Amino acid sequence: MPHDHPGVQLLLLSGLAIYWLIPLSSWWMLRGDGNRNARLWFLGTGLYSLVATMFVFGKWLPPLMAAPLMASLGLLSVFMMLASLQREVPRVKAIPYRGYWAGAVLEYVLMSALYVGQVALPHMYALHLGLISLAEIALIVQANRVRQQHQSQAMWILIATFMAFALTNLVRVMELLLTGHFSSLLDFTVTSNASLIVNYLSVIFYCYGYWGFVVEKSRRQLVLATKETVQAQANERLALHREELSQDLLRERMKWMEQLTAIGKLAQSGALSATIAHEVNQPLAAIQLNIEESQRMAQDSQAPAPMQQLLKRIEHDNQRVAQIVQRVRWMFSGQPSPMQSQILDDLVQVVLQLHAQRLSREQVQLHLDLQAKRPFQFAPGEIEHVLMNLLDNALDALQSVPSQARHITLHTWCETNTLCLSVADNGPGIPEALRDSIFELLGTSKTTGMGVGLWLARYIAERHGGTLTLDEHNTTGARFVLRIPQRPLTDAPILRTKD
Repeated sequence: MPHDHPGVQLLLLSGLAIYWLIPLSSWWMLRGDGNRNARLWFLGTGLYSLVATMFVFGKWLPPLMAAPLMASLGLLSVFMMLASLQREVPRVKAIPYRGYWAGAVLEYVLMSALYVGQVALPHMYALHLGLISLAEIALIVQANRVRQQHQSQAMWILIATFMAFALTNLVRVMELLLTGHFSSLLDFTVTSNASLIVNYLSVIFYCYGYWGFVVEKSRRQLVLATKETVQAQANERLALHREELSQDLLRERMKWMEQLTAIGKLAQSGALSATIAHEVNQPLAAIQLNIEESQRMAQDSQAPAPMQQLLKRIEHDNQRVAQIVQRVRWMFSGQPSPMQSQILDDLVQVVLQLHAQRLSREQVQLHLDLQAKRPFQFAPGEIEHVLMNLLDNALDALQSVPSQARHITLHTWCETNTLCLSVADNGPGIPEALRDSIFELLGTSKTTGMGVGLWLARYIAERHGGTLTLDEHNTTGARFVLRIPQRPLTDAPILRTKD
């Protein structure tokens, strides 16, 4: 079929239009994008389109210009695509651009010299096809590295396309070496037809495969960014939640500590040492973990000033609680505490003065029956704490009772060598399921209680050789009875813990 046949011309021109449409549209879609590797790939595609243009209109170009320039530009186009793929694998050292340009210039000089030396064009083209096949094999090897690095399925399209490209080129070279005949693309032999089809479709397939790789990479980056954002948000929520829990724990513990400080006593038994270890040291350890995690997050994410201030507040609160623990630790050596001669009714009046505002604010009617005028020996501050805890529990129990019907009865009396005190309220009482464990460590009937107050109160009573019990026969509300014998303090008993 003659080369100027209308069908051949239509085929060449339509193929040329496709060749230019793909790189130009790709460059347009990449405008404003920082993907330099993709631009380099489509620069190589554009150079190949230029070679195809020179092939179609080669008869109007000077022979000395057409053949060598087409060969060097074709090699350079493969070099540009190879450079693009090399930069997708960081561990592979990329060849500098000047190396590729030098290779293309050297081929131009070689092909020009062969043309001037009147070497037959088929042999020149065969030499060029051998060189460009080597470049295509290098590109196939690099494409496989990219596939392995990025787990890309689209790279298989590139590999298959360039394998077909290199194979058809090498077949034409082998045909020249074996038969002396070189198949031009427009000879319409079996070999030339296969080469023409591969050349015609190559730009479409390897650009399609490369765009698939770009989409895969963008999707992975989007998924990774989304995961990092979600993880950062989860870490932030976790840090805030832990900070809130730490603050709640601190407020609860500080409220308990302030109650002890308000009566000027901080207890004197080994039981409170265990309480501190269980109730304060664990939160202190949790706070320290929060501080360390927050510092790590602040360092990793360059946290703003409010986060730095939050870390300082947490650290300050942690140090404050640690100081309180240090101040009260000396009281829990387990040795007998020094005793003072005191009158129980006087201690009751002191505690009631501390509760006066709350009693008035919550409209509680207080009924007093004080008949303990005999001096007894008490450890300073400990019996006040027991009474303080019993009154607090009674006031808390009355929250569910209408204000006009709230009653607390406080009664003191003396038995033979025994001092007695009872605190009763008309609240809902202690649930039957909790009566056996109400004095155990962490045993509580309150939804927000710590389960420490009654355990510590009974422990103090036992340090004085006495008892603190719940009146099982009381039918309205709860009534607690404290009995203290008139005798010196005993050694600290074994700590009670919840089984």
